[in-house]
Formats: sequence, structure tokens, C-alpha cells
Amino acid sequence: MLVGAALGMRRGAAALTTYLVMGLAGVPWFAEGRGGPAMVLSPTFGYLVGFVLAAAVAGWCAERAWDRRPLLAMVGFCAATVAPFLVGVPYLAGVLGLSDLSTVAAYGITPFILPGLIKAGMAAAALPLAWRLVQLVDDRSGR
Repeated sequence: MLVGAALGMRRGAAALTTYLVMGLAGVPWFAEGRGGPAMVLSPTFGYLVGFVLAAAVAGWCAERAWDRRPLLAMVGFCAATVAPFLVGVPYLAGVLGLSDLSTVAAYGITPFILPGLIKAGMAAAALPLAWRLVQLVDDRSGR
């Protein structure tokens, strides 16, 4: 979320796509120090793909100046928090062969609601500093 909001929709999505591709290439920075092409078979891989969508959503909101107002920033970050679930939950259900919605929710949604809201709040609070840092880098590079 913070990456997308700080870099914008296109650069944020590109940064998270790079993160995903490098992880699939073997960089061990996914959960529990995992990486490599076998991650595609992991139930959590859909969430990783959803991170790219989350960065794009957060970036889209930031490009409309939602990130400059704490309440709108929180709304945008909550929307970005939902994005990984849109890809991750069906992927998890498919990989694990789950069809019962309550079981799918117990594995792929419920454990992540409160942490997601906490992270959205932290990202909204950290965004002004992140935005200033990106602006500083852009100014120095002539963007």
C-alpha cells in the first residue's frame, strides 16, 4: 500500500511486479524466507499477485490526492487492503481444494482482517514521510 501510494499507480505496480518476479526467480523474501518458482503452487501465491493490484489501487488513490488527507488516505488504504483478497482467496481455495465458504474464510480472510486494518492505519500515518522521500529522489533525478 505504502509503495503504491508513494510511487503512484504505474510505478507502484511496477515495483511490486519486480518484487514478485524476483521472488519467483529465487530471492527468499516471501513469508518464512521462501522464494523460487515453486511459490506458484503455494496457497499464498494469489495474495502475492494481489499485492501488485493493491499497489495500483493505492497509487490510483494517491494520484487523486487522497493521500494528503488522513481520512481519505485510510479509505484508500482499506480499498488497497481488499485487493489481495480478490486474487488470493480464490487462489487459496483452488490450491487447497476448498469449496466451503466458511472454511475458505477461516483460512484466507478472517485471520487477516485486523492485521490488514492495522497496517492500513500505519501506512496512512507513514505516507507523508514516504511521499516527501520520493519527491526528494524525483527532484534529484530530474523527474
